[in-house]
Amino acid sequence: LASYTIEGKSSKACLDTKKLMMASEEGDNAALPQFLDRLAEMIGQYASHQIDCGAEVIQVFDSWAHQLTPKMFETYAKPAAQKAIKIIKTK
Repeated sequence: LASYTIEGKSSKACLDTKKLMMASEEGDNAALPQFLDRLAEMIGQYASHQIDCGAEVIQVFDSWAHQLTPKMFETYAKPAAQKAIKIIKTK
């Protein structure tokens, strides 16, 4: 979701997203971690709403994880997914 939003469309290379990751790692820009945190919060809340409306199954996945190195996954994708899942589990 973050990549689609940042790129403005589907992208095979996700260059703008990767640029934000690199800027974050260099300490030049904290926008991406903050954005991912907000998205995780919204995803968790939306999934919780779906449960309230009767959903019996919720799937959390990262369709662009293959674009990330293991370190980038641990730094960016995993914490966001864990936050969303934590919110969902409070249901």
